[in-house]
Amino acid sequence: MAPTRVFGWVAVSLSLVYKFPQIWKLYRTGDIQGISVESQLVQSLAYFFYITHGFVIEDPPIVFLGFTSLLQSVVLVSQYFYYYSKKGEDIGRGDNSETMEERKNEHVNIDIPQLELIEEGIEEDWTTTKSGTLCCT
Repeated sequence: MAPTRVFGWVAVSLSLVYKFPQIWKLYRTGDIQGISVESQLVQSLAYFFYITHGFVIEDPPIVFLGFTSLLQSVVLVSQYFYYYSKKGEDIGRGDNSETMEERKNEHVNIDIPQLELIEEGIEEDWTTTKSGTLCCT
């Protein structure tokens, strides 16, 4: 291997792992909030040109980087549309699974001593639960 290609292969190696945390988090949680499909599509187009450029200049690290990065972007976009289509269904994993509807209907509980922090005029929006905490209705 030519010494000048060592840097290319190091860059490829590092580039192979930088999207894995996002892919894993999306798989584990199904939470698509914060994913920009537009950004992934622009990156995919850029990777296509990296691949083409790598073939033209005969640089295997660039070609490999382009293909693997393009594949990761395709995985992220596919996950996005998969979970987007399941919006409102149970998309959690394991013991912490909950539906989007359950997340939307969560109540905010406040201890009684914190009542002093509630501004005048909104007390009617709060109810007391059996445990003695206030719950926003």
